[in-house]
Amino acid sequence: MIKSLPNKLNRGECEAIALAKNRQALLLCNDKRAIRYCQQEGIESINLPYLLRLFWTRKILSKAQVKHLIERMEQVENLVLKQTVYAKIFSE
Repeated sequence: MIKSLPNKLNRGECEAIALAKNRQALLLCNDKRAIRYCQQEGIESINLPYLLRLFWTRKILSKAQVKHLIERMEQVENLVLKQTVYAKIFSE
């Protein structure tokens, strides 16, 4: 299945999409192209900013805890969030 996925997706995203599709699992991804592909193909997916927003809006974590989580992901995973995305995560 991986070979049949679009070339614009990197190998890791392709592997994750293939696993999600074969296992009928939810894909968590931070790549817009991968999320868009999943939506077109009917593969359940959620993007990272939306998940981070759900953490504090559903009171699973506080805003401070989500901010700390983002900081940790920036350090460990080299996550880079645009200011507009950061604002969407924490908008009232």
